[in-house]
Amino acid sequence: LRNEMGESKRFLDEKFNIRVNTYAYPGGFHTDEMFPLAKELGYTQLFTVIPGKIRRSSNDLLLPRYIVMGTHDSVFDMGVSFNETALKPTKPGEVNVAPARQTTPYPVSPEPGAVVDTRVPLVTADLSTVTDMEPKSLVMRISGFGEVPAFFDPDKKTLTWKINRPLRSASCQVAITWRDAKGKAPELPLRWTFNIDTEAAYTPQE
Repeated sequence: LRNEMGESKRFLDEKFNIRVNTYAYPGGFHTDEMFPLAKELGYTQLFTVIPGKIRRSSNDLLLPRYIVMGTHDSVFDMGVSFNETALKPTKPGEVNVAPARQTTPYPVSPEPGAVVDTRVPLVTADLSTVTDMEPKSLVMRISGFGEVPAFFDPDKKTLTWKINRPLRSASCQVAITWRDAKGKAPELPLRWTFNIDTEAAYTPQE
């Protein structure tokens, strides 16, 4: 951690004669030991991949941000609107579920906004109603993991991946992208967040 968070900052500071004070957790994945180290190294704002807006009450160690994929207008609109639709971190390791209800254009599991009692859930998307899709273009990304080797069932048209490392954060964001035969991405992005009941999901093995 000291090498990745510290040496990269030192290089950028010296190379460009600036003072880097922001940091984006790789894939949104973070652990408790990163917080005091970040302060020691001079970071003042650290960013997750939990969708939401930064407000005066936001925790500087767990700032939300929108991931804009492609040219989807709906994602941009969420990023520049002022509605309370975010998951708002309160302190390291805690996430409050937003009052707004998430929706997805296709059935997914765990459902948007759901609270699961396992740290290694099975993530699934039912794409059977997608009319034009190149299966080879399918990509699933999960916060903390990046792109994952999800399995596509051509008969059921479902994309699934079993999370293979216990989730440590209280929320998890999933994004699935694909293209049609002409190479065009869908107008509506398939992205959602579910939450983990960390106390119920805890076992000594994890």
